[in-house]
Amino acid sequence: MPFALLLGAACARQALEPAVAAPTVLVGQGLPDQPPETGGPTEPTRRATTDDTGGARLTGGVGNKVVASFDQLREAVRSVQPEVDQCYQSTVSEGGWRENLMWDLDVTAQGRVTRVALHDAEYWRGGHVVPATPSVGLARCMERTLRGLLVPPPVQAGWVRLRFEL
Repeated sequence: MPFALLLGAACARQALEPAVAAPTVLVGQGLPDQPPETGGPTEPTRRATTDDTGGARLTGGVGNKVVASFDQLREAVRSVQPEVDQCYQSTVSEGGWRENLMWDLDVTAQGRVTRVALHDAEYWRGGHVVPATPSVGLARCMERTLRGLLVPPPVQAGWVRLRFEL
């Protein structure tokens, strides 16, 4: 009987201890479980925006201790927001996924972006899982635009993930 009590106490203690440290989530703890049932990776995409610009808003990100606050990333994106809007506006006819795209960026200690890559993601859409794959034009335009970011100090070298939503 005492052994069972000790074993139960040890198991309960292990359940309370974190197993692995996760990256710092700066904004937006999770992604939507089910995006709206319109537009898809192969369907023509409607012009669904949250404002009159036709662009996408920065709504979240993960920073692997690169920045002290999400406001630094907001400030950096604010400087290229017209280009982000233009990327979305100029490629609307190409279709592809547009609603919720994430990008991984490598950032130097000086705040310069050296690499931009689409973060692979999938969403539940119309009864099945579909990849969140943008059109080739939107992907190229966003990569070029995000390479122009300069993250204001204080910055440490590492990677960040940015999420843009319509």
